Amino acid sequence: LNAQLQMEVERLIVQDYATEHQKSIVLGSMDNFCHQSHRKPIKVQLPEYILDFGYIILGDVRTHIIKITNTSHFPVSFHAEKHVLHDTGFSIELDRVKNLPYCETETFEVRFDAQGASLSVGNKKVILPIKLCLLITPVMIQLLFQSRDSFSNPMLHGNNNFMPTLGPTVHICLQAKVTIPSMTLSCGKVEFATIQCGQCLVETIQLSNHLQVPCEWFIHTHKQVSKLEKHMPKYLRRKLCAEFKPKTRIFEIQPTSGVLDPGERSNMQVKFMPKEE
Repeated sequence: LNAQLQMEVERLIVQDYATEHQKSIVLGSMDNFCHQSHRKPIKVQLPEYILDFGYIILGDVRTHIIKITNTSHFPVSFHAEKHVLHDTGFSIELDRVKNLPYCETETFEVRFDAQGASLSVGNKKVILPIKLCLLITPVMIQLLFQSRDSFSNPMLHGNNNFMPTLGPTVHICLQAKVTIPSMTLSCGKVEFATIQCGQCLVETIQLSNHLQVPCEWFIHTHKQVSKLEKHMPKYLRRKLCAEFKPKTRIFEIQPTSGVLDPGERSNMQVKFMPKEE
């Protein structure tokens, strides 16, 4: 649904809600207390919004900016029911907003931190209600009195202050898919055929990323750390230096690192180069 079209639909819904609510106030004031107590409250359902964070790697933190614009012709106040976000990984920075004028915009941030909330991998979803409060002038109610029975209520004359009226609720569906990067190898063991010293053989391993998030990988090698004391005798130093001297590599891997995008495949070559039996 086009954003401008949806805003216009919501504006008309809120406008109809305000009009019906004003009528209920007028009719309620003309009825006796018994009839008024049995009057059914007006219910209205606004379209639901969806904020999809998509796939998120466990440990990453992602934020989105939401803008709320008052498209009705009435000042509006609203607040979010933050308690529903407890232990969901979602959080917002939105204080109670009062008297937001027509066409004005309030901006706030939505944050998702799965690891901070000790969440596991999988789909995460929560509905965030934002409750609206319309501010309607008594002059509007007075005009309804006049149009209905051709008289006005003297208690409403000269009073142009806004009256807070509980409005509809906007629901925002917050959702995310928490995952951990992973890749598969075409084989877990490489066996080389018999080869003469001085020659080489090359085998190919295919790496595949079947998930919806990038996967960064690298070859981990153990490096021998040599620590020689500063006042060590020269003969002992020469002996240890000979032992710590890097041995000739008989295996070589290319490339040693990379990044696999979602659905991507890549080849890694393993070279065997024996120098002695």
